[in-house]
Amino acid sequence: MTKETMIWQTLSMIIAGMAVNKTLPETKEQFVDKVVTDATHLIDYPREDIEQILKTTNCTEFAEILCSLYAESSQK
Repeated sequence: MTKETMIWQTLSMIIAGMAVNKTLPETKEQFVDKVVTDATHLIDYPREDIEQILKTTNCTEFAEILCSLYAESSQK
């Protein structure tokens, strides 16, 4: 697994968890800071590398899928 893939997967899981639990920060700056800080606690890569992946890669697809699944299950 490449460094970029490891960072992307970590960011995707963090964002998905925040979205499902409805704990997304209110501003973009708070969001970036929270997600990157959480990722630095889980993986051993520089903050700059993590932030670069967050800003250049779609890390929200997993969150979108999970939220739609949770929305469907709560409607039943």
